This record gives sequence, C-alpha cells and structure tokens, in this order.
Amino acid sequence: MALSEKIKTKYAVTSFSEEMAVDFEKDILIALYSVRKLEEAGKLSLNTKGIQIQVKSYKNMKDVTRLNWHRIDELYTLDTPEILPLLKGWAQTNYIIK
Repeated sequence: MALSEKIKTKYAVTSFSEEMAVDFEKDILIALYSVRKLEEAGKLSLNTKGIQIQVKSYKNMKDVTRLNWHRIDELYTLDTPEILPLLKGWAQTNYIIK
C-alpha cells in the first residue's frame, strides 16, 4: 500500500527529472511484479483478478540508442497511442513484464 500511495502522490507532477523517471519506472515494475507473484501464489481476491486495465502503447519511430534515448518525442508516436485490449488482473502484468 505504501508503494501505491507513493505512485499516487509523488509522481502526480507534469515534469520528471531523470532521477524521478528512473524511480517511477522502478516502482511501477515492482508493483506489477508483486501483483504477478501474488496471483501465482493464489493470494489475489476474485475482485482484484477481475479488475480491467486499459493500456496505451506508443510505437517506435526510430531505434533507441545511448545517444538519443532522451528524445522521447522523436522516438515514439506520442500523438497517436494504440489502445491495447483490456486484460484482466494478473494477465495484464504478464503482458507488461516479460
């Protein structure tokens, strides 16, 4: 629950520093991994398993390299996100964490 509160409050800003972006990515992946492990252990309620999450995907326009990784607007189609199918509960975490 502490991680959930951190994500809701700390990251509710419009501009991220590089350090904050790294922390955000780490926290999101830890949260998704935790949900997946709880599901695998049979410790999620039916309500939690039934939650549907909508995910947006942004296609690459160019290869990301060590020299251009910071140019997000040039690398991804930020104007036209693809809405991925709604997946339920832990299936969503398996889709994101491979």
